[in-house]
Amino acid sequence: MPIDVRIVASAQPGLREQVQERRFREDLYYRLNVVHILLPNLRERPDDIPMLLQHFMRRVADGTA
Repeated sequence: MPIDVRIVASAQPGLREQVQERRFREDLYYRLNVVHILLPNLRERPDDIPMLLQHFMRRVADGTA
């Protein structure tokens, strides 16, 4: 049965060290450690808030939220 799966994961800095300390699974780390997207916190980019608000309000209005 074909499936389409997407995983979005976020972690605090130091995850590699947690793998070395055996506090995070090494196999999972390497499966998730494929693409890095560094995005500043929303509080550091307040100009994005109106666009995000409009997007989510439109989704709620369309019933796709």
